[in-house]
Amino acid sequence: MPIESAQDVNLMYVTLEAQREYGLKLPEFVTEYFPEKMQHIAERSVTYNTYTREMLKIKSGPFVKKMFAEMIEKRKRKLQRKLYIYAAHDWTMGSLMAAVKVWKPQPLHFAVTIIFELHQNQQTGDYYVQLYLRNRSCVELLDIPGCVLNAH
Repeated sequence: MPIESAQDVNLMYVTLEAQREYGLKLPEFVTEYFPEKMQHIAERSVTYNTYTREMLKIKSGPFVKKMFAEMIEKRKRKLQRKLYIYAAHDWTMGSLMAAVKVWKPQPLHFAVTIIFELHQNQQTGDYYVQLYLRNRSCVELLDIPGCVLNAH
């Protein structure tokens, strides 16, 4: 496989990371580069893929629009469903995090999970969104820029 772009480095990085996590022996030729020398490029590959506002719109716009429309319908009590689950490739997850301005350069691991939760404050009736990321084993509450957490 020729390595010609940051995306190629990322694909190789996550493949080697998965092999290492499953205890498989890595090819000898990668030990000079993996993980240290490859990690920086792998972490930034999503950034390169979503560098401009236009690229973000193309990569994540339709999904963000759909998700927010569902939240608005839920607020209007037009939807009974309590849970929506979508599956996507790690690149899509990175683009989605960049679109909502919570992207921090990091390798995205297999089964990366992003959880958007719509909540209603019981005292005020106001709605707010909480966003969680599970990139390894721990779940992290993310701060969405410009959004104030409206605690219960």
